[in-house]
Amino acid sequence: RKRESSINRKIYILSRIMFILIYVGMATIQSKIITPKMRSIFFITASSHVSEMAEACLLLLTSEGEWRCMAFNDEGIATILSFSPMWFPQDSNVLSAKTKFFSSAAGLDLENNIISFDQDHGNYTLYNIDEESRLGISSKATGHKTALIVRVTTNDARVTFSGDELSNKWFGTFGDERNMSSQFNECSYGKLRIQRCCPNTSLVSNGVVEVKLNMNARQ
Repeated sequence: RKRESSINRKIYILSRIMFILIYVGMATIQSKIITPKMRSIFFITASSHVSEMAEACLLLLTSEGEWRCMAFNDEGIATILSFSPMWFPQDSNVLSAKTKFFSSAAGLDLENNIISFDQDHGNYTLYNIDEESRLGISSKATGHKTALIVRVTTNDARVTFSGDELSNKWFGTFGDERNMSSQFNECSYGKLRIQRCCPNTSLVSNGVVEVKLNMNARQ
């Protein structure tokens, strides 16, 4: 009986060892066979609003040092996507608003503004685009610009906002932090800055000029 018990114990131990070896082997095979592309497909199937990357997106670097990617939905509306997990380029030549990113292993979630990509397992392509052809925007749409607001009044109509109110809404002259100038600066990631033109004169006040037309607007 002791011998039989010893044999049964050895069989039990061997079976446990074989089970562990089979488990480790299956896990290894799974990690080798299931590629990032397949993981992306599985993820896309589980979430109806996630789609495969069809075209390259434009890389943008935030003031916090995090990379985003600007893509367009079916209506042509631009969306700024965050990388999940966080992505950092290995190439030092990557330039914000000048380099495009593409990976067939990436999944786009335009509802939650997320681009899912694991750079440890997925391949990607980076390429720079010409300044003049970037998204159809010329270099004239970047840099420091000055603007003049023209407030027009006619015999029968006038602009609802006063000159100072317009200056505040456009340039934040009187403390409006969410003004038109700040939004251009933020949305372009610092590539386009607009400030009011001209010093104050008898004609121009805080970037606004008043124009009086001797006519009726409603004719």
